[in-house]
Amino acid sequence: MGNNLLGRILDPVADRIFMFLSFSALYFVDLKIEVSSWIILITVGQDIVLAPLGAYVFVKKKKALGSALGKFVTFYQYLFLIIVLSVNVWNFNIGDVNIYLLLLEMLLVLFNLSSAVHHVLLWLHELRN
Repeated sequence: MGNNLLGRILDPVADRIFMFLSFSALYFVDLKIEVSSWIILITVGQDIVLAPLGAYVFVKKKKALGSALGKFVTFYQYLFLIIVLSVNVWNFNIGDVNIYLLLLEMLLVLFNLSSAVHHVLLWLHELRN
């Protein structure tokens, strides 16, 4: 297995493990500004459901499939974590932070679900070919 293929496998696996642990920690850690439990459940649950499907496609087709949308969503998840932790650590005074957090959470759900649907369709297409 070449380095390129190894990197295409390890990079998303590392991202998923990091996101799973980070979003799970948001649930268990007592924060001043808390993320909604259902947002955490959707984000973590999506990874739990989709990871085995992606692994199955990889084993079946010997091909790691990623997408620009998936990379964008992973970037947004990192950004979301940075914002939530920054607001909690440095006590930014940005008005009603709960409204902004709700907007960020809604975007996270929209991006997560669109990426999940996109990946399922991508994998189904690949399995048919």
